[in-house]
Amino acid sequence: KYWCWCFWSLEVEVLDLLSAKEIAVRAIDETHNTQPEKLIWNVMGMMNNCWFRVKMNVCKPHKGEIGIVFEHPTQPGNQSGGWMAKERHLEISAVAPPTLKKSISTPFMNTASKMYSMSEVRKHSSSDSAWIIVHGHIYDASRFLKDHPGGVDSILINAGTDCTEEFDAIHSDKAKKLLEDFRIGELITTGYTSDSSPNTSVHGSSSISSFLAPIKELVQTPIATRSVALIPREKIPCKLVDKQSISPDVRKFKFALPSEDQVLGLPVGKHI
Repeated sequence: KYWCWCFWSLEVEVLDLLSAKEIAVRAIDETHNTQPEKLIWNVMGMMNNCWFRVKMNVCKPHKGEIGIVFEHPTQPGNQSGGWMAKERHLEISAVAPPTLKKSISTPFMNTASKMYSMSEVRKHSSSDSAWIIVHGHIYDASRFLKDHPGGVDSILINAGTDCTEEFDAIHSDKAKKLLEDFRIGELITTGYTSDSSPNTSVHGSSSISSFLAPIKELVQTPIATRSVALIPREKIPCKLVDKQSISPDVRKFKFALPSEDQVLGLPVGKHI
């Protein structure tokens, strides 16, 4: 395929421009498929090419004549400005929760919310009751499991834990607004410790015992005495034991776990 720029022009009446609020440009291919009107979030996280809009505002220059200011969605490079930034600011102001009460100790604490400890949240890690923590807020995602675009497992793997980092990494602003419908309370931060114990995660020995059951016949050491290498939200050192050059720009690396008697602890399908 070959791509090029196409410059074109269209003559319009000045009075039509004065009465219009924006200019929209959209493309149509040979099969009459056109671009979507608005930018739509999709599961794969891919960008899509929607209509290009230029906002128009009537102005009065210094000499008194009437003029029109054309405003693009964004500014070139990292410059600030554009009508999209203004609309985004207005949306944030409009959706601000009315129940938030500002104070010195907790500036944005919702006084109407219930408070839960980390130990209470850990109990809700099943499909019947799946709680998650995002930015100190607790959400009951049980009702949303079947409707989640990423599938049930992607929620259950984080159920009963603080998944702020994982949530922010892959979710859009629309998803973050939707999350508020499932908010049930706040996390008690006093004495809070990291939720990274193997016994309280899906990577623990109890969670992978059924997964590793077929390996019993291949090893002499019982699974119950084995330790698990992976610990959620913690980095572990792995030694590089082999490196192969497959092609000029492809390398194959082989790493070893910290101990020979360890298992990886990553069940099939839980690598997300």
